[in-house]
Amino acid sequence: MRCGHAVSLLAVACVATLSAQEDTAQALRVQLAVQPRETNAWFETGFDLVEAQLACDVAAAVATANDLLATARRGTDADLQEVAAAFARLAVAIHEGPARVAQSVSGEVAAGLGGTADARRRARFHTVRARQAWLADVPDEFIVHAFAGLDAARTAADPVLQLRAGWALHQVTAGEAEAFDVELLREVDLWSTDPRAASLSSWHAINAYWRVSAAQTPTERLQGLERVANRAIELGDVRTRVFVEWDRAVVGMAVGEFTAVERALTAARELATKLGDRRMLAISVELAAECAFDRQQHGLAVALLTEAAALVADRGYSDREVHQAHLLLRIASQQRDHAAVATQTARLETLRRAEAQRYRGYVALREQLIAGERQRGQFEQRLAAEQERAAQTLRAVRGYVAVSVAGVLGIVAWLTLRSRRRLWRVHQALQQEVRRAESEAQARQALEQRMRALERAESLGLIASGIAHDFNNLMTGVLGNAELLRAAECDPERARQLEAISAAGERGARLCSQLQAYAGDEPIRFESLDMAAIVRGLAPVLDAAVSKRLQLTVAVPAEPVPLRGNSTQLEQAILNLVTNARDARASHVHVRMARVVMGEGDWRAVVVHGEPGAGAFVCLEVEDDGEGMSAELVKRIFDPFFTTRFPGRGLGLAVVFGAMRRHQGALTVDSQPGRGTRFRLYIPQASAPALVAVPVASPPAEPTAVLPMTVLVVDDEAHIRDYVATVLRRRGHQVHGVGEGAAVHAALLALGAAPRVVALVDLSMPLTDGRDVVRVLRSHQGGPAVVLMSGHAHSHLADTARDLAADGYVSKPFIAGELEIALDAALARRAMQVSPVRRSG
Repeated sequence: MRCGHAVSLLAVACVATLSAQEDTAQALRVQLAVQPRETNAWFETGFDLVEAQLACDVAAAVATANDLLATARRGTDADLQEVAAAFARLAVAIHEGPARVAQSVSGEVAAGLGGTADARRRARFHTVRARQAWLADVPDEFIVHAFAGLDAARTAADPVLQLRAGWALHQVTAGEAEAFDVELLREVDLWSTDPRAASLSSWHAINAYWRVSAAQTPTERLQGLERVANRAIELGDVRTRVFVEWDRAVVGMAVGEFTAVERALTAARELATKLGDRRMLAISVELAAECAFDRQQHGLAVALLTEAAALVADRGYSDREVHQAHLLLRIASQQRDHAAVATQTARLETLRRAEAQRYRGYVALREQLIAGERQRGQFEQRLAAEQERAAQTLRAVRGYVAVSVAGVLGIVAWLTLRSRRRLWRVHQALQQEVRRAESEAQARQALEQRMRALERAESLGLIASGIAHDFNNLMTGVLGNAELLRAAECDPERARQLEAISAAGERGARLCSQLQAYAGDEPIRFESLDMAAIVRGLAPVLDAAVSKRLQLTVAVPAEPVPLRGNSTQLEQAILNLVTNARDARASHVHVRMARVVMGEGDWRAVVVHGEPGAGAFVCLEVEDDGEGMSAELVKRIFDPFFTTRFPGRGLGLAVVFGAMRRHQGALTVDSQPGRGTRFRLYIPQASAPALVAVPVASPPAEPTAVLPMTVLVVDDEAHIRDYVATVLRRRGHQVHGVGEGAAVHAALLALGAAPRVVALVDLSMPLTDGRDVVRVLRSHQGGPAVVLMSGHAHSHLADTARDLAADGYVSKPFIAGELEIALDAALARRAMQVSPVRRSG
């Protein structure tokens, strides 16, 4: 059988003579070629070869591992088959993806190692299984195998096996069990000094760099990376070289050296392709996409993410799918692509649910294993110390024969008593450590829940902002055309109906304003307030808002309660909470106020909506005895449009939550069905004032006589172009409509030398948006005045107009008089800007 496989895959490339510069994998190939096949030493060398090839040529590692597995299956050693199969699965998971393992590694093997497997085989098996589970993001399987691998490696006392097991476990403990990780890294550093671990020195060097790089300057970091790269090149370690290029790109992005970033990421892609690691190649492409995103090259970023997605599609890399979805969501948010925002939000929600299912029970299992590992390590240290002390005592007894038996017994009794006391103290310390770990796990879980709630609120805010924008576009046509019909209507009944249409449109516009307030689109002005005075002054309004059957009690301090905030938003929040109590059929509502000081730990005992820190807060409490709510309802009450009342728009509590977010505050809700509800608003007394947008120009309140002008309307909505054309032509102006930004250049040439030309440009269009249109208009010699229009929040429109140096802006929905005056004012400003140039000519 051995002769028949003399030219097997493992031996084909093993006949070359080694030089001093050839890498570890080449040395192992030669060693493997000269050893008798199917012996234990031959398999051990083969496993070492697979490990070396995983760092330089994963495709070769797949071939080597499959040959080892095929050879092992011809024998009867079940444990050896398990180890070989584990290596084959890991190599395929790295090369093709975790989801392709079952397709590539055929055959049935046992569920695990037998009880008689030696420590070296156990260390290899469990460490390799842990690495495969990490790639597949199966946390329970990973953590169990990682600890088992480390335990077996320590028993084997092989520094290479210990290092591989230690680094596998470090991938998790570095971010989730930092105190334990410090102890683990001490052992890793000690094992790395062993000469037998020299082949892993480049991997140890990059890990050492990661530990100190955060405190270094960019120059120091680049110098450190250069040293690691030289060592990796010397050893033929392609995997570490990819890590080096990634970190070079990160340093380049931090200092704005984008040429160096592109060079590093190109090298990373080439090295990852050469290595044959699909996940590392996908990460290299994702980093290039992030760089393009930071440079506002959204099209390039999306194209790169599409390439990265193709690399990992249906291959089991769930962590890459989450990362790509996050980046696509950020791109869609910046582009105000609300359909894409909704798509990526739904995708992330699906991925998070799957992740939550995978990680259920993981934290408790991890903390249990860490506690057991610490206890085992401390027991071994105590045992070794006691053995050493016993040996010293025995030597002393032998040296002093004259010592009586009573004296020896006294020494033994004293040692026993002291050991018991020490063990009791250690037990107490372990108990305290377990309690601390459980507390940290609970706090982390609460923080993760709050972060998920905040992400959900941010996503809903983006959707709400998009709805408001589209609705404002519709309201422009509704209100504008209603205004046109009213001006020409003589029939009183039809005029009354048109007034009703206009009133409904104005209510729709106010609804959009509430949505934009929830989304945080509009900046608010902060000022010094007396919160007690605000609530006392609001009491009559609250009385009027509730029914006569409802008893309202307002209790606030007599002395001033100072804070910085926005009185309008705070008053609206209080009014909405009292109105909510009325709709819940309460008979009593109590409004109270107090000043409280909250520490970081105080928030752990309650379910918090928001992300508050420690400090002094004004706590405003609104409590009622109404119907109350279940826990499931409480989770949704701050979502826009969610309501259990009819009629109701579901924006009252969403506005309350939006106000607290913008004041950097928080809310808590205590409610049970049939027992009422208590809302608590926590408003920081040191709230920082928000930036207030300064308008580029606002139109006069009253229209004046306007000279004829030529208006170029650029908007993808046909009904808005038609309305603007109709209303302006009735007022004696020339109007030309364009439905797509790419046609602006030709439209300007068609206008020729027309007098008083002004362009009315929609900010958000699907193909060529308003920003690009403004740049085209400005590129024309003596170009027209530019007025921006948008259904986005007023502040966003004003900021964009200022950034683009537009001559004016008008928010949708608008009426004819506002539009005409805005266009005329823009022409006047444009004339003032160009007149000095003409005089100097």
